[in-house]
Amino acid sequence: MRKWLKATIFIVVVCVIIGAVFFYFRVPGRSLWGISDMSAECTVTLRNYNHDDLSTYDEYILDETQIEMVKLLIIDTTFRRITSSYIYYNSIDKYYYEIIVEYNNSQQDLLRIETFGNKNESYLTLHHVNSTAEQFDDLKLRITTNDWKSAMDEIIALSN
Repeated sequence: MRKWLKATIFIVVVCVIIGAVFFYFRVPGRSLWGISDMSAECTVTLRNYNHDDLSTYDEYILDETQIEMVKLLIIDTTFRRITSSYIYYNSIDKYYYEIIVEYNNSQQDLLRIETFGNKNESYLTLHHVNSTAEQFDDLKLRITTNDWKSAMDEIIALSN
């Protein structure tokens, strides 16, 4: 009887550890700081950088519909946490977008979201500025869906 109890406790402990590791690396979009607070009251700027020369970009101020599309895109995506300081990816067919969210609140919070990658792998970094709640300061995540670039291009197309 005691061996059965020890084996059961051991299995439960192993399952808890595996679950904790899984939930540490799996980051749902709805849990990212500031994403659920994005609204028409915010000023949201989208920059589409030239993939040959990152010093040049096209800048778009998003309207209410586009802000909601960006918000839903991030909320509906599941990310994977990256523990490395550097991100390496194949630079063929690369893209780079930057989303700047100014919340226009008393703390003057600012969320800068950088998304970059290519057709096979995409990444997102979050930079939270001027706030007391620095839950995700410089968080690096891998995007688990492959249609991120097309969704961003669709949002930009509404600006034209």
